[in-house]
Amino acid sequence: MRALFPEEQWILALTPPRIVAPPTSASWARAGGAQAGGCGSVMRAYPFGLVFADDLGRAERWAVEHSRLTHNDPIALAASGAMTVGTALAVAGLGLAAAAARAARPG
Repeated sequence: MRALFPEEQWILALTPPRIVAPPTSASWARAGGAQAGGCGSVMRAYPFGLVFADDLGRAERWAVEHSRLTHNDPIALAASGAMTVGTALAVAGLGLAAAAARAARPG
């Protein structure tokens, strides 16, 4: 295989990652926990802002409850809600400053 551009030659020298199968005992029902943080639930939160863009409270509740499936840490819950509300406000056409001001208001 040849790189399209000479500066891309280094890409061809990389070793592909090994695919490791998850343990067979893994279960979504046991995933997460009181201190399970990370960004996995935040990455899955934005669709609630698209679907429920006309109802910020509902969008946030769905995102938070969805986060609880795998990331029950309060920071993960808050981040999921914030991502969803931010997405909904972006869909509404608010600029960054207006979206931040609206998201900071309670309710």
